[in-house]
Amino acid sequence: MENLPGTDSFKVLLIEDNPIDRKLIQEFLKTDVLKRFHLTEANKLESALQLLSKENFDIILLDLYLPDAKNLEALDKILSYKDEIPIIILTGLSDEDLSVSAVRKGAQDYLIKGDFNRLLLIRTIMYSIERKEAEIALKESEDRFRRLSEVSFEGIVIHDKGMIIDANQTFLKMFGYSYSEIREQDGINLIQPPAKEKVENYVYSGYEGVYDTLGVKKNGTTFPIEVQAKSMIYNHRKMRVASVRDITERKKAEMVLKRSEERFKKVFEGAPIGIALVDLNYQFDQVNEVFRLMLGYSEEEITNKTFYDLIHPDHVNRDIAHLEKIKKGEYAAYKTENRYLKRNGAILYSKTSITLLSQKDNQPNYYLVMIEDITVQKKIEEETRKKLMRYKIDDGNLYLITESVSNLSRQVFIDLLELGYSGYVISSYPEAEIKNKIDIECKYIWLSETRNRNSLSPEIEEIESIFKTMTSKSVVFIDRLDYLILKKGFNETLKIVFKIREIAYLNNFVIILSVDPSTLSKYQIRMLEKETKVVEPRIIARIPEEMLNILKFVYQQNNLGIKPSYTEIGDEFEISKPTTRKKVKNLVSTGYLNEHRIGTRKKLELTEKSILLIKKN
Repeated sequence: MENLPGTDSFKVLLIEDNPIDRKLIQEFLKTDVLKRFHLTEANKLESALQLLSKENFDIILLDLYLPDAKNLEALDKILSYKDEIPIIILTGLSDEDLSVSAVRKGAQDYLIKGDFNRLLLIRTIMYSIERKEAEIALKESEDRFRRLSEVSFEGIVIHDKGMIIDANQTFLKMFGYSYSEIREQDGINLIQPPAKEKVENYVYSGYEGVYDTLGVKKNGTTFPIEVQAKSMIYNHRKMRVASVRDITERKKAEMVLKRSEERFKKVFEGAPIGIALVDLNYQFDQVNEVFRLMLGYSEEEITNKTFYDLIHPDHVNRDIAHLEKIKKGEYAAYKTENRYLKRNGAILYSKTSITLLSQKDNQPNYYLVMIEDITVQKKIEEETRKKLMRYKIDDGNLYLITESVSNLSRQVFIDLLELGYSGYVISSYPEAEIKNKIDIECKYIWLSETRNRNSLSPEIEEIESIFKTMTSKSVVFIDRLDYLILKKGFNETLKIVFKIREIAYLNNFVIILSVDPSTLSKYQIRMLEKETKVVEPRIIARIPEEMLNILKFVYQQNNLGIKPSYTEIGDEFEISKPTTRKKVKNLVSTGYLNEHRIGTRKKLELTEKSILLIKKN
């Protein structure tokens, strides 16, 4: 059985001694439209293990009651031999508790015999393969994280609500402990007592900003440290990973800057981080050697450049807006992560801190810019993102997803939560309904005209105020925009979208808007699309040429304001009604077409998924 061009094929090992159950699964997989599955059968555990020693399989369907293995015995043996292959348990209705135990031990899912059809079987197989691949990718990512953390110049510690789970050698050396001494110790005890309460609040609130405090070494001495923590999935649990820097030298530098302009020069050149003085017109006046080496410029070259020349274009407007606020005294310092353009064209990822230096009359005359190279750290983050994210999403952007049901927008939101983002859902739907569909921790904000402390009014000032409480690494899912349009009208809602886009950019948030396209005109959708970005999959699926041609025909008709029928597609390609129906139903079931009943006829419209596919082809 050959699979269709452009589709993946999967080798399935069925371990089942009941001929009736085997025959049913044979028929289900045989009738797969895309012909993706190649079935191999075994009626005993012994023969299955022999097959596993000779061949590679993508998925295993396992009956728990075999002639030579009962209960979980077969599962245990297969997992000990080939734990990288996803396993689906086939069980009777009376054995459901045993199947749940099997899932806890490592099986991906279970199906109750006689209670599943072809579509459920195929969907369970595909989801199990995807989940297993994600688990393997996550484990590989954690292994890479461990190796890279050991060569990092930062102290890195992983903790669960303060309880230390793991730490790298830099961290151990910094505090003077061995690994066995530090593991499972309460990390709050490594902080000087006056600051313990503040740090404990940061830990439990999930704060992701940078803060300074005093650490306590094993010998009792204290030293200044800088801490920044983020959430991550580690060993299948949501934990916090914190980077800890010994900033003794930086604190000494700050003391020297306060005491004497004369001594400033020595610290400026001797500091282990890049330091620059930038005048109020954003011209570089002076930079230290570390700054020059980081970016690859000579002193003469760099002092002929402005802040605009060296900051990545994506960050210029955002950073300048914050510098203007510092100059106006709205806040004392600005800390961010951004990108610099090196002389050789490469990108330097940096952790940047900017404040003002003032003259004796307290009039500001320079921005003091300090940068630390975090390129390696960002590459680790990007690797993890590529492995776990199915869609291209960048911080600092507003995304619009047009869909009748919030499936894609919700999936993108969940993917970002699993990467460690702080999540916020703003919705007019009840909290229970949202939490039922999003089973990972996030904050819910009820969008309603009802006035109480748990609701948010659909007013631009109130919506803007809620973003001020969010941390820097946040994703906000506004579900749905239809409600705002209904309550405020399209023009007022568009003003809110303008403001939200600015908030996303200035604060490096990811904001996702979901809207039902059937509630808007084409002009209104175009206006929203001008202010937002489109969510694109990282990998564009390939489909057979004849299916792609059908999508292109529907695309042309939709652009003319026409939703073609099954008959019109059959006439266009000169194919029979049964063949037309089979091909179109396949495109509907795989999410490439939406079907609308108008009177007695069914009309067809492209989905966002198929529009992206056509644009890529």
